[in-house]
Amino acid sequence: LSIGVQTQGPTAAVAARANARLQQAVLDTLRALGVGGEQVGTSGYNVYPEQDFDPLTRRTRIRGYQVQNT
Repeated sequence: LSIGVQTQGPTAAVAARANARLQQAVLDTLRALGVGGEQVGTSGYNVYPEQDFDPLTRRTRIRGYQVQNT
């Protein structure tokens, strides 16, 4: 079973904090269902900038960040 949490925020830190809160909620739920800590692990953690390209100025602007935790 693979479960992922994905969040977005204006900064990487904001997105990471939101992701950590949601991931903790998932872990708490799994533990409440009897899934032991040794049965749970992280297989991936990624932080990506969300970007827009302006063809007139030919510049890329970061509009936020996305964090994924699997």
